[in-house]
Amino acid sequence: MRFPLLNQLRIRLRHLHAFVDIADSGSVTASAQRLHTSQPALSRAVAELEGRLNCRLFDRTPNGLHLTAEGRRLQTYVLAAFEQLEAGLSDVECDYGTQSVRVAILPTVSRTLFPRAVVRFKEEFPNVSIELETRGDATLPDTLRRGDLDFAIGRLGTSEKMDGLSFNHLYSEPLLFVAHHTHPLSTGKAVGLSDIAGYLMLVPLEGVVLRDELDHFLIANDQPRIANKIETISFEFIRAFLPTTQAIAFCPAGAVSQELARNEFIDLELGDPQLMGAVGITTNARRKLGQPAKRLIQLIEEEAAKPAS
Repeated sequence: MRFPLLNQLRIRLRHLHAFVDIADSGSVTASAQRLHTSQPALSRAVAELEGRLNCRLFDRTPNGLHLTAEGRRLQTYVLAAFEQLEAGLSDVECDYGTQSVRVAILPTVSRTLFPRAVVRFKEEFPNVSIELETRGDATLPDTLRRGDLDFAIGRLGTSEKMDGLSFNHLYSEPLLFVAHHTHPLSTGKAVGLSDIAGYLMLVPLEGVVLRDELDHFLIANDQPRIANKIETISFEFIRAFLPTTQAIAFCPAGAVSQELARNEFIDLELGDPQLMGAVGITTNARRKLGQPAKRLIQLIEEEAAKPAS
C-alpha cells in the first residue's frame, strides 16, 4: 500500500489545508473567513490532526495561535507537498479559457521587452486574457498584497514597502537628465548640476522610487531641492512636452530610448555612472500563481536576458 502512514493515521487533505491556513493567519476566525467555512469545523480538523499525530501543533495564546517546533517542521513538509500538487494540477489543466493574467508594468517596459513576451505568450495561451495596467505609483505594493494583481514589472521599492513581496531582478537601466536637441545646453560642452538650476524640471512624483533616487542623488551632490518643477510619472507627457520648451526631464533611459536613438533628445550626462534603476518582477510572496501567469513571467525573464539589439 502506498503512503501507509497517511492511511494508518487517516490524515485527509482537509486536515492539512486547515493546518497550513491557520499557521499562516494565526487565527481560526480569520482562516474560517478566508476559507468560507465555520470556526468549529476548522478547530475540529486541527484537533483531529493533533490527535492522530499525538503532538501539539499550535500554542494557544491571547495573541493567537503560534506553531510549536513540531508544527513548524510539519509546515515545511506540507507546504512543499502542496506546491508540488499545485504544479501538477496546473500542468494537466488544459482549459484556461476563463483565466486571465493581471499585470502592472512600467511605461518603459511597455515599449520594449513586454510586447515581445506577450506575442510569445499568446501563441501558447490564445484564450487567456491579459489585463494590463501601465502604472508606477506608490499604491502598487498594496495592490499586490491584496491579490488584485498577479505581478508587477517595475522598480525595487524601499524595504518598508516590500513586506510580504518578492522582487526578482531583470535588468538595470541608467537614469538620465534629458532635454530636446534644441536646448541651450546641447552645445557638446560639459554640463554640471548648477547649469540646470534655472530651467524647469520634469521629475517623478513624491513617493515614487525614481523620485527617491533623484532626491538621494541631489543630496549626495549637495544640491538644493528643485523649486521650478512639474511632477509626473507620465512619460508620454515628457516626450510631448520637451520639444516645446527648454525643460529638462529626469527619467529612465528606456522611457526615451527611441527619441535618443533618433537624436531628438540628448542626454545631458549629469548623472553619476552609478545612477541606475533596478527593474524586476514583483510578486506576492504568499500567493500562488496560476500556470499562465508563471509562464508569462518566464517569457519576460527570457526576453530580458537577450542581448540588446
